[in-house]
Amino acid sequence: MNFKALTLTAILAVATPAIADVAVNTAAVAQSSTPSGTFQDANWAVTLRWHDGAFWYIGRNKRTGAEIALLDPAFTGESHRRVYTWSNNGTLYQVTWRPNDPNIIRLTVMDANGQVPINRLLRR
Repeated sequence: MNFKALTLTAILAVATPAIADVAVNTAAVAQSSTPSGTFQDANWAVTLRWHDGAFWYIGRNKRTGAEIALLDPAFTGESHRRVYTWSNNGTLYQVTWRPNDPNIIRLTVMDANGQVPINRLLRR
């Protein structure tokens, strides 16, 4: 009998449940370590949420009622300052969030020409 193959089989048999548990818990941690809820000021409301395995941005202009829904942002930043960026036809919708200040986000919208028409703090 091949001792190395037997040892590898035993290790994999024991490790497989632990690997599956880490994968499931990683998704749960990802969801809990992102901003969620509705953040707003007098003009803008942004709802951030997980739904069907995707992270959604729903932005609404409170004056006009115009709304946009985007999913699956690019993620940058570090553990103390996270930046989520959604793209739509050259316009970037960026949310900056600090986990130690979970009730505030910074919404920055940059158009295809590099202009920034929106750069505001929104509160939950």
